[in-house]
Amino acid sequence: MRANRTTELILSAIHIEEAVGAGKVEGATLEISFDEGQTWKPVNLSADGSQWKAKIKHPNNPGGSVSFRASAWDDAGNTIKQEVIKAYRLK
Repeated sequence: MRANRTTELILSAIHIEEAVGAGKVEGATLEISFDEGQTWKPVNLSADGSQWKAKIKHPNNPGGSVSFRASAWDDAGNTIKQEVIKAYRLK
């Protein structure tokens, strides 16, 4: 990905087919870090069916990295959280 540019990211959450106790996915959050998880900033998500779209503005830092922390939940109280440090580098 290019530094100092905006990119669109698609976030989705689904249940494993026939999962016991699964509810309907209700929402998600996304946070971004440009310092390998030392600090995090929330990202605005816009719902698009069963997915969410985010626009990520990369800093002007060629060689830097982008990390993500995402979570999602359903109406049955199930949650998932995932953190990816150094998901990709900036050019």
